[in-house]
Amino acid sequence: MQVEISNRSLLVLFPILFCTIAQLTGAGNLLPNGSGSLLSSIIPWIFSLSLASLVPSNNRSWMLIGSTASFFLIFYVLHLIHKDYTYFSLVAVFLGPLSATMIHPHSRRKINRKARIMNLIITFIFMITLSFILCLLAAALYTNIQEWINNLYLSSIYNDSYSFIYGIIYQFCATFGFGGFILEIRHLIDTTSVSQSFYSTTTALYTAGIPAIFLALVKEQPKKRRLFYLLLTILAFISSTTGYSISLLLILFLWLQPSLFGIYIITGIFFYIVGYQIHFAPQEITKSFYNPDFDFSKINFSDYKFDLLSLAVFIVNYSSSVIVLKEKQKYTQNTGQVIRVKPLVIDILSDIGTQDYSLSMVNIIKNVGGFDNILHVSLQENTINFTVMDYQEVNFTELQKMGTTSSYVDNFMQHISFTPRSCSTELYNKIIELAEFNLLDVSSEYHEIEPYSIEKSKFKNLYNTKEEIHAMDSN
Repeated sequence: MQVEISNRSLLVLFPILFCTIAQLTGAGNLLPNGSGSLLSSIIPWIFSLSLASLVPSNNRSWMLIGSTASFFLIFYVLHLIHKDYTYFSLVAVFLGPLSATMIHPHSRRKINRKARIMNLIITFIFMITLSFILCLLAAALYTNIQEWINNLYLSSIYNDSYSFIYGIIYQFCATFGFGGFILEIRHLIDTTSVSQSFYSTTTALYTAGIPAIFLALVKEQPKKRRLFYLLLTILAFISSTTGYSISLLLILFLWLQPSLFGIYIITGIFFYIVGYQIHFAPQEITKSFYNPDFDFSKINFSDYKFDLLSLAVFIVNYSSSVIVLKEKQKYTQNTGQVIRVKPLVIDILSDIGTQDYSLSMVNIIKNVGGFDNILHVSLQENTINFTVMDYQEVNFTELQKMGTTSSYVDNFMQHISFTPRSCSTELYNKIIELAEFNLLDVSSEYHEIEPYSIEKSKFKNLYNTKEEIHAMDSN
């Protein structure tokens, strides 16, 4: 989903910064947890609202109200279904605004109040239904994923040569807060070289890969948007120790630039494969590895192999992101289109009393010969009168299908009288509106202006006339 950035988007920084500061200051109890309490939902709810505010929409109030309703529905349903799912709020953070974005009520100003209320109610029902379905799908995924992973580990990929698959599964699962399944497997054999490679590669991706992509966004943005991404880049460096903040950053990737999230996953596959071939220095990783925090003191930064891997992660992610952003920019410049997800618009009863006559108006103008053939347009009762330049440009056959048509010549000017079957005034107003949009004046009455004469002026008596004196020829 391609979204717009404005000053209000700075709100998205607050939840990430809050979670990072809470973790770094030892106040981890302030982080969202699985208690399901209203207090624990405030930070993820704010982040959900900030995501909704990034979506370009002409109905901003719906995005805020709809995403709030969807967020709390998913939040509490997941808590009831899976009380052991500690970070289910991350799923609600993503699916809440997604549901509100996918379905929109029609927001045209000209619709009557009844239509507006009906559209809103029906849209709300559809959105709640969609949110509930997505919530059940997420719950089913959470229920079955541990069994799938265990069966996969015990059956087909027990060989450590294929263990890089767990790294990619972990990256996806950690985005929505249930990467602990993978960590449990790694903690069982945390002293093996495969586990050490997993820990080192994951740390390199979080500390170098995510900030590199945000830095690429800084480079490819116009000046007015660079501050936002620059702050995110700095925040990504600072937040690389907090698992919850990492998840929020990955969800932000998925929301702002899905293509870059794909780049992150693809490069992650490559680096997990490379990482499992490297024997890193032993890391004293505890069971709190990014779940939700991480202690940098447990990583041996003096290991040059880890440092080189982190540098490679930074360079590859930065370079690939710049290439992708440049290609997207070329596409936008060549086509004039921005890739966005278009919502399903609920439009019930909106046409009552407000029918759009634009198509009929265009057909009338086309059959009269276009504005190039029209000199003047006027409305007399139910008849639209056209003064045209050339009868041969007029398609009388098609005009007869839409109403009654007649033609006549007056003062050497060619005229057409067209009486539509209904809505003459609306069609006339549409014609004038389109003409004005094209900077044309087809409705003004033009009269020949006679030369100014003092004899016809009402100020004639104010002037004294003198007889003309003719000089006599002296000869």
